[in-house]
Amino acid sequence: MSADTVNFGSDTPGTVPKGWSVNMTHQGGAPKWEVVADKTAPSKKAYVVAQTSKSPDDNRFPLLIYDNSNLKDGEMSVAFKPISGKVDQGAGVVWRYRDPDNYYVARANALEDNVVLYKVEKSQRIPLPPVGQPSNTYGTAHRVPTGVWSTLRVTFKGSLFTVYVNGDKIFDVDDKTFTDAGKVGLWTKSDSVIYFDNFAFVTAISATGGYHLSQTIPVGGAGVVGVLCTMDTAGRRLYVPHIAQVEVIDVDSGKVVGKVDKTPGVRAVAVASELGRGFTTNSQGTSSTIFDLKTLETIGEVKVGPSPNQILYDPATKRVFTLNRRGYSMTAIDAKEGTVSGTIELDARPEFAVSDAKGRLFVSLWEKEAILPIDARKLTAAGEFWKAGACERPTSMAIDQKNARLFVGCANRMMAVLDVNGGRLIAKVPTGPGRAAAVAFDPQARLVFSSNGEGTNGEGAVTVIRQESADKYSVLETVKIGAGARAMALDEKTHNLLVPFADQATAEMGVGGNDIRYVPGTFRVLVFGQ
Repeated sequence: MSADTVNFGSDTPGTVPKGWSVNMTHQGGAPKWEVVADKTAPSKKAYVVAQTSKSPDDNRFPLLIYDNSNLKDGEMSVAFKPISGKVDQGAGVVWRYRDPDNYYVARANALEDNVVLYKVEKSQRIPLPPVGQPSNTYGTAHRVPTGVWSTLRVTFKGSLFTVYVNGDKIFDVDDKTFTDAGKVGLWTKSDSVIYFDNFAFVTAISATGGYHLSQTIPVGGAGVVGVLCTMDTAGRRLYVPHIAQVEVIDVDSGKVVGKVDKTPGVRAVAVASELGRGFTTNSQGTSSTIFDLKTLETIGEVKVGPSPNQILYDPATKRVFTLNRRGYSMTAIDAKEGTVSGTIELDARPEFAVSDAKGRLFVSLWEKEAILPIDARKLTAAGEFWKAGACERPTSMAIDQKNARLFVGCANRMMAVLDVNGGRLIAKVPTGPGRAAAVAFDPQARLVFSSNGEGTNGEGAVTVIRQESADKYSVLETVKIGAGARAMALDEKTHNLLVPFADQATAEMGVGGNDIRYVPGTFRVLVFGQ
């Protein structure tokens, strides 16, 4: 499972970018691929790669192939800006590339205002018809402006290919000519001068759905399953609150490797990897336990506000923040010194918070059904409340730092997507069943996960949502977990989902009403992979 995004800000202007090879299909004037300046580059790097040769040979197809690639199934995308061309203004992406005479290419043309997918077989370029269209259909009409940045994206799995422009699906194509893995790259035609930026590709195993139970990690013991668990991807450990201790699991070996004890009523864990420290919230002790990430030994304890629940680490300020539900407040802790830096008073119960890693926090407020931005340095509100559209009782959240998007889980079977710069509602995505308990975002795979469903009869499930673009989202699948499933964490290295779980006691066992009780000895972590 791999992913990569390539920009050109560190390459030398006037040269072929490092790690790329120039080639060409057919004959004509030599292609000229080079790094050029462009202050409008989507990556903000001020430099892009361009094919600048204006040789007018109509049957000439310059190629720029990314050397470190070998994909069979996956997806790729690129930002492109047509600059000029009298014969053509075609910008394309290439996949399953064998050699200059054999590959697939999807291209958008600013002169023809259309999008076409071709197979190049034995140097012959053959247009492939969209699914459901006659065999002689030549692509699909679509506006492609000159001098404007657009995005071309292709997904490919087996024989099915799907083409998007600016997040809009253009068509599907089904073809079985090239089935083996190959390289990916860029393509133009004739005298097309095209600028390219933000070249990205990802293997299909992390670009699509298909999540299923792949492993079970036994934990054992009695007690309820909490709502919050924390994955330390760099340290390869999962921290699972469990009654009065934290279970520590090595996700690579699939074994419990230790515990953090003396944490009465532990609710959540925050990890400050750079400081080698972890922090808990202890609801019964109204405190936060500080522990060593290597030894799991207790370093100290800090008193915080009433009923601390969630906790998070903000790397910009090197502070840990506890969300004190009954205290209607947040306590800021200096993570290095282990002392309280201050308290943020709120006029509503804080439910969850995320950091943008730049000094801002976003806090969901249950009763107000709103999000409040917080200045993590000044320990004050950084703006007015944001209403998340029709989102009822916002709970867990995740953040896409690159695209400045906030994903908000709601109690009414939906997820709201907000712009972190002002709180504008971008999208509403259906989820379910039940209220959202946990939300996670995989930036490499561009997948959002919402763990939903609570209550004695609630069938827990994870909704997998695809980020088509920063503003467009679609549901890929709903993965059934089991009654009472709530907590969830994402391992960004393996792209696996980690779900603490235990079997619920049934009515036959004497449990009824609104109580949720669990069968002793069934506590475990379910691992869902693709």
